[in-house]
Amino acid sequence: MGDGCLSGGLTVVDFDGTYIAGNSLHIYLRMAFMYHLRGLRLKRAFRIAMALAMRKAGMLSHVAMKRKALAAAGTPESLLSGFSKKIKHMVRPDVADFISFRKSCGDVILLATAAPGFYVRRVWPGEYFVATEYSDATMGEECRGEAKLQAVRRFIEEHGLRIGYVLSDHLDDAPLMRFNAAAGGTNVLVAPDERTLRFFRQLEPTEFLFIEQIADSTVTL
Repeated sequence: MGDGCLSGGLTVVDFDGTYIAGNSLHIYLRMAFMYHLRGLRLKRAFRIAMALAMRKAGMLSHVAMKRKALAAAGTPESLLSGFSKKIKHMVRPDVADFISFRKSCGDVILLATAAPGFYVRRVWPGEYFVATEYSDATMGEECRGEAKLQAVRRFIEEHGLRIGYVLSDHLDDAPLMRFNAAAGGTNVLVAPDERTLRFFRQLEPTEFLFIEQIADSTVTL
């Protein structure tokens, strides 16, 4: 990693597919299904399975599926504990290394995710995050797209920071990454699929880095 270290900014990191190599919601719901099935809480297991099946069939929106499935899954401590252990083994080493480097430069690290806050706080080792609020079977607005951008902007204003880096794997974060580019920050793509890559190549301004480039010692940060 390069020796350059412009400090005092904000590094924003997406969660699913970026900080971890996987989809945390799908993992949580699969684990919840098995947890309730083994415990013979068959109605809860059935409700999770039905929500996922209806989503796959196009009968539910993603948000509606998420709300119904999480309400059925609940938040039992033993489920959360097992989930946390699994997720911690899915952290991308290159992203974790970059976060450590930016922290050593004095950056504030903010996780920004559409994942539910109740389990994000269990697996995110950092101090700051913005996520989808969920409690007592009630879900707030998804922290995705424009909503995520607004949450990050509020955080910037509240803490008096300037944005410097955004790490993401998905075009859902286009509003945030466009904002970052306009502010002179650097966008970093982490394992993007072809659709996401095509999209970001067409953005103005188009500059971005891949996480593999940042791991190269020739890149100055």
